[in-house]
Amino acid sequence: MKYSWCLSLLLVFSTFSYGQDAIKILPLGNSITQGEGSSIANDGTTHNTWRLKLWQRLKDTMGYNIDFIGTLNQAYPCEDFTDMKFDWDHEGHWAWTIDEILYGRSGTCNGTGRLGIWLDSTGAPDYVLIHLGTNDCWDGQSVSSSVLELEALIDTLQAYNNSMTIILAQIIGHESISVDACVQQFNDSIPALATRKTTSESEIVVVDQYTDFDPALDLYDAAHPNDAGEEKIFEKWFAALDPLLSGTTLPVELSRFAVKKIEKGIDISWSTASEIDVDFFKLERKIEGQEFVEIYRKSANGDATTPADYAYFDQLPPKTSGHVHYRLEMVDLDGTTDWSPSKSVQVAANKQIRLYPTVLSNGNRTLQILVEKDSQLQIIDSDGRLHFETYLPAHINRIHLPQLSLGIYFAQILNNQGDKTIPILIME
Repeated sequence: MKYSWCLSLLLVFSTFSYGQDAIKILPLGNSITQGEGSSIANDGTTHNTWRLKLWQRLKDTMGYNIDFIGTLNQAYPCEDFTDMKFDWDHEGHWAWTIDEILYGRSGTCNGTGRLGIWLDSTGAPDYVLIHLGTNDCWDGQSVSSSVLELEALIDTLQAYNNSMTIILAQIIGHESISVDACVQQFNDSIPALATRKTTSESEIVVVDQYTDFDPALDLYDAAHPNDAGEEKIFEKWFAALDPLLSGTTLPVELSRFAVKKIEKGIDISWSTASEIDVDFFKLERKIEGQEFVEIYRKSANGDATTPADYAYFDQLPPKTSGHVHYRLEMVDLDGTTDWSPSKSVQVAANKQIRLYPTVLSNGNRTLQILVEKDSQLQIIDSDGRLHFETYLPAHINRIHLPQLSLGIYFAQILNNQGDKTIPILIME
C-alpha cells in the first residue's frame, strides 16, 4: 500500500495491519474503478466507488488481512476520497482504454505509464479485479481488437505472477444504446477468453456485472455508477472473492433472489436448490443514505436436497424514496455466514438530468445529455460569459461543442422545473 504524504492520512492508514501474509488485491480499471471528485461530478458528490464497500466487507466484516495495491490513491481529478477508513490504492485510470492500460499513455490525475511499470512499483498481486472495456466501446474501437488487447493484458499479469487469480468482469451497461450494444458484444467474448487463458495455476473467474445492472437506475450520468450501482458492483466482486479467500463455501445453493415493487410495498422472494446444515436467513434492507438493517428472519429447511421457496412483503417506512437495496445473509449451523448479491428497486421517480462525459478534450467535444423535459443548454465560463447555447428536446441528446479554451466551464440546463448546473473540464 502507498502511504499519502499528508500526515492526517498517514495516521489513518497506519491503523491498517499489513503483515507478510497480507493478501494483495489489485483493482484494475478505468473511471468506474477510480472514482470522480465532487468538483466535476454532476451530482456534486465525491464517489468513493465500489472499492470502499468491498474493503469494508472484506476487511471490517470478514476480517481478511488484505491490501489494495496500485500506484494511484485519489479520485479524478486529483481529489482525496471523503472516507478515510479504507485503502485508497488502485489502478483505476479515468478515460483509459485497454490498449492504453497495456501499452501506456501520459496523464496527470488519471495516472501515467503502463501496466508493467505499475507492477514493477507495487509488486505482483495475488488477486486482480478487472473492469475494462467501456472506454473502448465509447471510442468506437472494434470488439475483436479490444478482446485481443485484454488477452495480452492477462498475459502481462500472469508473467508477473503465474499463480495469481484474475477476476474478470463482464462490464456494466451504458446509457447510450450504441455503446451498450458494443458492451454486450464485448461481454459475450469474456467467458471464452477466461477459459482460454486459465491455467492449472492461474484461474480466471468471470463475474457478470452486466446482468441486473440497470443504466436507467444505477448510473448518475451515462456511464458511472451511483450508490445503487456501486452496491451491485461490490456485491458481485465480494461473491466471487469470498469463497476464494476463505477456501470454503456456504452449503446453500441460492438459485433465485428477486425484489419487485408493487403498489403498496416491495415483494421479496428467494429460492434455494439445496440446503445442508443451514440455520436461518436474514433479510436486510438499506434505504438510500442509510446502512443495511435486518427486517426479517426466516428459519431454513436445514437439510434439503430439493428446492425451497421463501417470500416476504416489505411495506417500507412512510415517505421512503430513492433506491432501496435488499440482500440475504445466509447463516450456517456453525455460525458461518455469507451474503447474496444485493437487489435494488427505485421508490419515487428519478428526475435526474444526466450529462456525460464531464471531462472533454478539444479532440472529442461531444456531450451526451439526457433530459426528461424539453430544455435549454447553455455553456458558460467562470466569469458568466456565454460560449454556446442550444435547444434540448426531451430525450438523449448528442451535442457537439465548439472549440473552447482549456479550463472549467459550466453546463446550465434549464426547463420549466428549474435549472441544473454541471461543471465540465476541457483538457488537452
